[in-house]
Amino acid sequence: MTELKMIDPLRRRFITPEGVDLKLELGSAGTRAGAFLLDALMVVGTLIAMTIGILFLLRSGATEILAIIWLIGFFVLRFGWFVMFEMGGRGATPGKRVMGLRVVARDGARLTGGAVIARNAMREIEVFLPLSFLGYQTAQGAADAFLAIFALLWSGIFLFFPLMNRDRLRIGDMLAGTWVVRVARQELGHDLVAHGSARPRRTFSAAALNLYGVYELQTLEDVLRRGRDDAVTTVAETIRRKAGLPRDGDDYSFLSDYYAALCVHLERGLMVGRRRDSKSDTLASGAGRPRRVFSAAALNMYGAHQLQTLEGVLRRGNEEQVTTIADTIRRKAGLPRDGDDVAFLSDYYAALRAHLERGELAGR
Repeated sequence: MTELKMIDPLRRRFITPEGVDLKLELGSAGTRAGAFLLDALMVVGTLIAMTIGILFLLRSGATEILAIIWLIGFFVLRFGWFVMFEMGGRGATPGKRVMGLRVVARDGARLTGGAVIARNAMREIEVFLPLSFLGYQTAQGAADAFLAIFALLWSGIFLFFPLMNRDRLRIGDMLAGTWVVRVARQELGHDLVAHGSARPRRTFSAAALNLYGVYELQTLEDVLRRGRDDAVTTVAETIRRKAGLPRDGDDYSFLSDYYAALCVHLERGLMVGRRRDSKSDTLASGAGRPRRVFSAAALNMYGAHQLQTLEGVLRRGNEEQVTTIADTIRRKAGLPRDGDDVAFLSDYYAALRAHLERGELAGR
């Protein structure tokens, strides 16, 4: 399980399922406000250009229709701006990138589209909805002092909410399960892929490289970037143990070589149309051994919701959970126990995923 512990007001211990301690620094309220202002300025600049275009088109009439288009465009622009950039690989808008921030999931998993949409949808309720209503009433000449105070007070409470909790969370962050953290500014001491031409690089088997995917590659890069000896040793030992490799005493060069080999391995997979997002994405792994075959009855026991549960269990790698789920599936499907619970569950996950995808293609 991922473990989170507080170290100081803005630092958290973040212990991944691999046992790696990544110390994260939360973004301060001032830094987050600065990032928001930068993004707001960019959005406003785009909006001004869009408004000039609308005014140019107003010569042709249809004022009400163009006004509606402007309102819709403003909503799509401000909402889509944050969602589009935070769904990207950097998990950050241009303003956040300038301020050295990014959005991450608090449970250590990958940031999902649902979480990004949820945290940004709340911003509409927190800020834009009351201010837009106030602006509309003012334009209609119907705004009074009470309405102005109420709208400003509503937005003010939500704007200053991050100052009222130790994790500097907005309401949207609480709802979506996200943090806004500072991005490490340290430069890599060497180009992890190009470095090492003066020495022979280690080679790794396909089975050793199939242990991990893109998600774990990012963790390896972060560990190498930080260069902490204890974290490097922990990850190197974990890889050696899983891959059945001997210890050669040089953990950093071992991890650098594995990182470089994994980069090449994953890029080669992308070139032939295979993408492996994480170690639990078993559809792209296991090429070195025969896979188990399951009957339709065994696969019809579960659906998409259970598939997500299986992925979570495989991602966390908790042996007790893996064994419990594997035995449950065997018992329900009337299958014998073969002793290799992780491989069994990985094979069942891959077969169930393919089974469900075939069902969707067939309209079921």
